[in-house]
This record gives sequence, C-alpha cells and structure tokens, in this order.
Amino acid sequence: MRKIDKILELGKNLPRGAKKRIAEKSDCSRSLIVHFFLGTKKPTNKTIKKILTATEEVLEEYRKESQDIDSMIDKIKL
Repeated sequence: MRKIDKILELGKNLPRGAKKRIAEKSDCSRSLIVHFFLGTKKPTNKTIKKILTATEEVLEEYRKESQDIDSMIDKIKL
C-alpha cells in the first residue's frame, strides 16, 4: 500500500509534459503511463521497471533544465 501511495504522489507532482516524455522513453503508451500514475492500472513488473527508469531519467533532465535556467537568470542579474 505504501508503494502505491508513493507512486500516486509522484504522479501528482510530475512537471507538465513529463508523462509524455516518460511514455516516449519507456516505449509505453501515454494512456498506460497516465493510468499507472493514477493507480487505475497495474502493468507487468517488467513494464513498471521501464516506466520507473524512464521517470528517473526524465526527472533528471528537468533538474538539469531548471539549473540551466537558474544560471541564465543569475547571469542576467549580474
């Protein structure tokens, strides 16, 4: 039950467009990704692993983009 709650919370906190990127990286349909993060569908363990791996990669990309934007703003302020 705890893991499901964590997945639901993660799904609520994903940035805009992240589910689309996750679907592209994991080679799964976008609707499966959406249902997975809503908790309405449980794919196979292999597919879950692919989705979570892709999620980790996408979140890392978002972090890098955010850092790049912050550094650009700092340069403008200087």
